[in-house]
Amino acid sequence: IWISYYVDWTEEDLREIIVHEMIHHYTQTIEGHKGGLFGHNWRFKRQCKRLKKEYGLIIHIYPYNICRLWAQP
Repeated sequence: IWISYYVDWTEEDLREIIVHEMIHHYTQTIEGHKGGLFGHNWRFKRQCKRLKKEYGLIIHIYPYNICRLWAQP
């Protein structure tokens, strides 16, 4: 997991990023799936929906190019 230090993240943003990455880890280790565009496939989205339903968490999926823009100094 990498988190850019060029961005002034809020605590809420950091929490979402960590949960987002934990979903990737879950789908790869528990479900054994390693495919899809950056892992944002139906399995990933299913876990996002589950977490929203059970805990009210909203996890955003950002395109790779936006992540690259955030990482720029």
